[in-house]
Amino acid sequence: MCYREDGTAEYTGLQQVTGELAGRPGTCVMVADGTFRDGEARSAWRVITGSGTGGMAGLRGSGSAISSGTPGGTFTFDYE
Repeated sequence: MCYREDGTAEYTGLQQVTGELAGRPGTCVMVADGTFRDGEARSAWRVITGSGTGGMAGLRGSGSAISSGTPGGTFTFDYE
């Protein structure tokens, strides 16, 4: 993560996700990119092709999140 003098930030990273999607347990790895500006964090991510295991084998998809610092936020995830 890179913080700037003006209080904004930018990051990129990898996230390993373990869970259940549509009743199918498994794992996958996602690439995430995000920013923080004006008290709001925004991020976008995508599943790395071939990273799914178990019920997530073959998973493809991408999503986004928006959070203003309070618990929760808005999350989207489109997948096949």
